[in-house]
Amino acid sequence: STTVNSAPYFQKRAYDDVYSVCSECYQNLRLGEKQIAKRFRSKIAGEDVFLLPEGMLQNFEYEFLNTLKTNVDLAFSSSDAEMWIETIKTEKIDSHVDEYAINFIFYRTDGNSVTILETIEDVPTIRFEKIMKLLADYTKSLKPHTDNISIGSIYRLIPVKVNNKKEQLDIGRVLSLYKAILSGEKVSHKVLFDYATEALEKGLRQLSKSMVDNYFNLGLTRFVNGNEDFFIRRLVYGYMVLFKACQELEVLDKEIFKSDGKVDELMDRLKTPSNNKIEDYLDKHGFDDESRMLFYLGILVNVVAVAQAKKGHLKKPVLKKIQFQGMSKKEVENLYNDIQEKLIQYDLLESYDERKVFSFSEYIMEKFHQYYRQSKPNWSLNEKANVFMIMAGYSYNVGGRNQNPVDGETSE
Repeated sequence: STTVNSAPYFQKRAYDDVYSVCSECYQNLRLGEKQIAKRFRSKIAGEDVFLLPEGMLQNFEYEFLNTLKTNVDLAFSSSDAEMWIETIKTEKIDSHVDEYAINFIFYRTDGNSVTILETIEDVPTIRFEKIMKLLADYTKSLKPHTDNISIGSIYRLIPVKVNNKKEQLDIGRVLSLYKAILSGEKVSHKVLFDYATEALEKGLRQLSKSMVDNYFNLGLTRFVNGNEDFFIRRLVYGYMVLFKACQELEVLDKEIFKSDGKVDELMDRLKTPSNNKIEDYLDKHGFDDESRMLFYLGILVNVVAVAQAKKGHLKKPVLKKIQFQGMSKKEVENLYNDIQEKLIQYDLLESYDERKVFSFSEYIMEKFHQYYRQSKPNWSLNEKANVFMIMAGYSYNVGGRNQNPVDGETSE
């Protein structure tokens, strides 16, 4: 039947002139639809997507179709950007894949109708490779604290809730972030801090249950049975890679990790070569004074958590003191006071031996006080960022053997 209100000038006789399709054209459309579904369909972030290559300088050559689609598929499915870079090096020798762009069309369909979730248009393959190279480089620079990361790993950093039908309810924010990164649009640093702290809160809450029942994209099943510390570390350092890559791509609206670190001189009397490793680490990755203060506080939280676990408190009650919804300056100060009491309770502030060498905890406390004094007049991080930087310090100490101030090892 025809619809009058969709015909030009509301004239029923004009409907067929605009909306009718001849039988041959219809069959060609169906044939094209089948080819696109067969050759261009993929799965990204748990959603169906068409990957449509397009020639930038010339007509598209179908001999490169499989190469382009396979490379994009692999980038989103692999967890190792560095390995992906090595894989595509050989393919570029005999092809011209840098002369093409990729279009992404994310959709859902029930077989009768289609809903478009997001479109990402005209992403040059050379930009795609640049993003993967940055992720590989920053992942390598943060070893051994971070897992391997690829562009597909971003999906596993942002909490996505599912309903009873296993449909992803808030996948739009993942796709929007992909669009911003791939298209060069601005990304809010506050939004990334929001995602990070929400992921920590949702993930830890799931891990406290007898069985994970939501937010499956976070990969939580790897961290059940008391391995929540390694979930925290994977998530926090995944975001550090993401922050740094977004800064390098010039899409982040504010620089979080400075390009040039600073060398501390005030606490030389406390430093041993091994203790310098923490300051060297903070220099290398561009933490400012305020971030360093919170980082050192996070290390102290982890020291208490380890002590609690050794006492049989496997749930690490100290983590309940972290307010993942955000912590104000006053709340950070209160946290430090609570942690100081716990350090005394667990005898973690005793001098290391008869030579009165500073204990690891004492050293970290001194560093906290140093940066607290320097940061107090200009405390600028927001409440979610405060939490993130605390958990960055916590994560740095996960799996470490930091109770010996002589060797101060922080490796796994």
